[in-house]
Amino acid sequence: MYFTQTDGKNDRLFVMMLNDKSVYEMLPTGNFTGLGYYQPAVSDNKLAWVGFTADGYRINQANKKDLKWIAAGEIMHATCPIWVSQH
Repeated sequence: MYFTQTDGKNDRLFVMMLNDKSVYEMLPTGNFTGLGYYQPAVSDNKLAWVGFTADGYRINQANKKDLKWIAAGEIMHATCPIWVSQH
């Protein structure tokens, strides 16, 4: 499941693996324009998202293999409203 979460002034892109509920922040590498990561669209090899610019919306895309995945599990426990606790 892909989603955007606000952290202060930054809107960041995350993915939650539904099989084990592990969460990763997805950081695109390269020179992408716009603020934020919204409306993620996913295919087998690519990820696209919308960012805001002074001229309007900008659609960005990256190869999944070029994304940096950062484990965010402990951060998500405290900040993510959709986090599902395991009892």
